[in-house]
Amino acid sequence: MDVTATPGASAPDDRDLDEGGLDLSPRPDGASRPRRSLAARRWGAIVVLGLLVLVIGAIVWQAKGATLYYKNADEAVAQRTSLGSKNFRLQGTVLGDSVEPTESGVKFTVAFDGGAGRRPPRG
Repeated sequence: MDVTATPGASAPDDRDLDEGGLDLSPRPDGASRPRRSLAARRWGAIVVLGLLVLVIGAIVWQAKGATLYYKNADEAVAQRTSLGSKNFRLQGTVLGDSVEPTESGVKFTVAFDGGAGRRPPRG
């Protein structure tokens, strides 16, 4: 679209409007897109909020099982009664030939930083 004014010309060149060009003329009130009702906006917000709650709930549900703690062999022996059957990771080194097969699994001696503890067999 040529909008440069030349001396003696009365208006910009708008020939492309006849060919389906861009119409920049003002529209009367109410001719724009219809506004969404307050109820429709409220339901949209409720749906978005519900989806957000579901996503946060899924993240919390997945993270719930991700709490696995490391215990040194000495700590595990000292906290044996409070640990009970909870899962935890044991930090230490299996001593020499201390691995003994049992009916319910394997029994072995683990030491960490000079101390020694006996881990109950898993079964």
